[in-house]
Parts: sequence; C-alpha cells; structure tokens
Amino acid sequence: MKKLLFLISVIFLHLSTVKAHELDTIPESTNKITVGILQGGGSIVGFDFETLISENIGISVGAGFLAYGASLHYHFKPSVSSFSLAFNYLHQGIGGSYVQSILGPSYVFKISKYFSGQFGVRGIVGKGPQIDEAYKNTQEPNVVFIYSLGVYF
Repeated sequence: MKKLLFLISVIFLHLSTVKAHELDTIPESTNKITVGILQGGGSIVGFDFETLISENIGISVGAGFLAYGASLHYHFKPSVSSFSLAFNYLHQGIGGSYVQSILGPSYVFKISKYFSGQFGVRGIVGKGPQIDEAYKNTQEPNVVFIYSLGVYF
C-alpha cells in the first residue's frame, strides 16, 4: 500500500511539474487594444492598437472622435503590457474642424492587468483653421501637455 501511495505521489508531482512548465512557455500576447478618454490621437473617446515589432519595440495606431495618431514605443520589459516610453504624432481635428498636429514623447504606464494611462509633452507642428478658436481665451502654447486614461485588453 505504501508503494502504491508513493508511486501515485511521484506521478502526481511529475504531472504537476510538466503542467507548470507548459504554462511558463505559453507566450504572452504581442497585441493590445486600449479604449478610453483622450486615446486615439487625443480624441475625446478613442482607441489605440499596439503590436510589438521586436522584443521591446512596439508601434501603435489609433483613432477616435475627430482625431487620429501613431506612436513608436520602447517597452522596459519584452511585453506589450509593460510600461513604455513613446514618441507620438497626434492629428487633432479633421477637415474644417482641424485644430493642430502635435509631436513629442510620453510615458505610458499600465496599472493592474486592465488600466492604462499616459502623460507627456508635445510641440505643435501643424496648425489648422480651428486653432484660434481652440485657444481663444489663452495664448497659443509652445508646448502642449497631454494625458489619457483607458482600459486595455
């Protein structure tokens, strides 16, 4: 009886080890979609799609309500779910509602397994017909502070 219990224990331990090893080798997704506020080129509501193109480098494109953008990311870990530094281009407004195009760096952080945020600074590289309306109560800035919050999956 002791031999049978010992044999069952050894088999169980071996199968547990094999299963744990299999779980370690399941690759993490290299794509993420983020939906949120001021996502997708600085849209009021928008989305971004990011994919890794190498171990730590990702690219993202996004769009939303009257804006679109693209970014190049450097991830601190080889995962699209890790914190990253990004270099972004945002085009805010389309056609007659075009306000500005801005370019610059940001810091992208991931909170838990679902929440994402970003903050950074941008310089204005293009001006549209609505730029005066957008800054009618203030002087047009040389640097624009940006931020966004979203849910990623």
